[in-house]
Amino acid sequence: MTPLDAIALAGDTIVVTHVCRSDSIAPNVADTRGDEVRIRFWGIDAPEKAQPHGVESTERLGLRIPVGTTVVINKVTEDKYGRWVAMVGHSPTAAATNFEVVEFGDAFHWAVFDAADNDCLASAEVTAVAGSWGVWATPEPQRPWDFRRAN
Repeated sequence: MTPLDAIALAGDTIVVTHVCRSDSIAPNVADTRGDEVRIRFWGIDAPEKAQPHGVESTERLGLRIPVGTTVVINKVTEDKYGRWVAMVGHSPTAAATNFEVVEFGDAFHWAVFDAADNDCLASAEVTAVAGSWGVWATPEPQRPWDFRRAN
């Protein structure tokens, strides 16, 4: 059982204590060593901080979900680092923040890790591309997974 399993089941709420990147947050829980636990947003990948728009996209998530905000998490899976990979939203009925982040160009739809081949995330990215928003303001932006592979 992970530390998150001890405090929240899928669909429960957490309080955000840190925005790590525009595709991950830290909740009000630590692991058994006292280290920060992270929740990764399902189906998306945000620019690394060293990439164009990396810092800005993180700042924009901090505006969407300020520290101290209570969010609803719906766990989809766990990644190889033990992080929950989840849909994150302001309420059980609100649109997931995952979609908002992609729709406003602050992250890419990461189809390879979207087992459901989510049309909503793909559609959100089409909207961002059409509006030249966020990462899409730059012609042919480098995807974070390509950036990590090259660096």
